[in-house]
Amino acid sequence: MDDRVMYKRSQALREYVGSFQLCVMFIGLAITSIGAYLINSTTSKTISIALLVLGGIITLTSFIGYFGAQLENTGFLNTYSSITAIALIVELIAMGLAYTHQLQIGIYGSKSWDFFQQQDSKFLIELEHSLKCCGYESIKDRAIPKTCAAASNVDMGCKQAVINYAQQWHQYITIAILCLLAIQLIALTVSVVLSFIIDRETREEETYMALLSSQNNNHHHSWLNHGESSYSPSNGYFGRTTRSSQRSIPRYGSTPSTKL
Repeated sequence: MDDRVMYKRSQALREYVGSFQLCVMFIGLAITSIGAYLINSTTSKTISIALLVLGGIITLTSFIGYFGAQLENTGFLNTYSSITAIALIVELIAMGLAYTHQLQIGIYGSKSWDFFQQQDSKFLIELEHSLKCCGYESIKDRAIPKTCAAASNVDMGCKQAVINYAQQWHQYITIAILCLLAIQLIALTVSVVLSFIIDRETREEETYMALLSSQNNNHHHSWLNHGESSYSPSNGYFGRTTRSSQRSIPRYGSTPSTKL
């Protein structure tokens, strides 16, 4: 394949990757900004910290990918690929564990409820308000506050409310998860391919420069010895360049000689 075609393809791929990573980075910055705004509000600290951490990870990861694509740095691209691959594996493992341990999800949910009840009760209050529920198993099971059911006029525990919500939006949740995994997989594949292309172009450029330097040295020596040797058609400067060097090295034989 011609070097110019390879360069144009890699350049287009770098532009696509850079644009995608820039968009993702802006999304990460937006999430981080929301988390920073909520950190000093009456909102739960759990929500604000979670947004800060999530936005920071997205911003940093996308910046590494954008930086590597724009500067053709395979080290940053490989780092981005590693982070994306690890995130993808963790997500798949988490979904697998959630599917295989469905019966134990209720136990983990109860323990999580106790944890937030002690550490961040605002999170549970906002959860009850959003899902229109009170308590965990029922309105009498660790409701926050205890008058939640009477104040909100609800008769359902938050565990059942979450189950109902998941069943109602099951298809949309599945589609969203599949789209997220597909985007991550595509981004990982493209970054690996781009890193391979850049590495290949770098090796070809290094080989080209080495051969060009060697030919320039030979050309210099041939001019030094030109006064001692007579003209010959097989001379290194005026001689015909081999076909194997036409693709990577300038054809010195194509230089027109001066007619005496």
